[in-house]
Amino acid sequence: MAVEALAASFALVALAELGDKTQLAIFSFSAKYRHRMPIIIGIALGFALVDGLAVVFGQAITTFISQDVLNIATSIAFIVFGIYFLLHTENEEEVQRKGKKSLFFSSFALITAMEMGDKTQLLTITLAAQYDAPLAVFAGSWGALMTLSLIALLVGRTIAQRVASHRIQYLSGALFILLGIAGLLRFA
Repeated sequence: MAVEALAASFALVALAELGDKTQLAIFSFSAKYRHRMPIIIGIALGFALVDGLAVVFGQAITTFISQDVLNIATSIAFIVFGIYFLLHTENEEEVQRKGKKSLFFSSFALITAMEMGDKTQLLTITLAAQYDAPLAVFAGSWGALMTLSLIALLVGRTIAQRVASHRIQYLSGALFILLGIAGLLRFA
């Protein structure tokens, strides 16, 4: 039962997450910043928190906080990150001076906000209810999200080597703002 839960969780979450806005966000972070390890750790812990909550609390998450509230909060977070990307020019020396903690916290907060109540979290809740193997469901879901995230990081790094950083910064900021506005327009 555990192997089936692991395989089903990995495959279904990977399919659901493929091309999701989270992958675009990770791509943007990777293209903007050279230090990838704090981003990877922030992403890994953000996904662990969201998937862990999905497995542990199941349906309770969406019982306490409506899907609409979660979607609006995510859209606003996108706009805030977009504005941050557009207005905040941070060169590599500043990142070194401030330390890599800010990259860790930024990526952790972004992943947690974007994935809380997202379709993959709801899918993980469903899988945890279906299979009596919470650790296998968690491992499959988290593994799928991390695999796609690492691919997005590699693609972001490759593009960053070919495109000027200020262009990536403005494109990323604009993309975040457009995704946030599109999310809010669903409620208009």
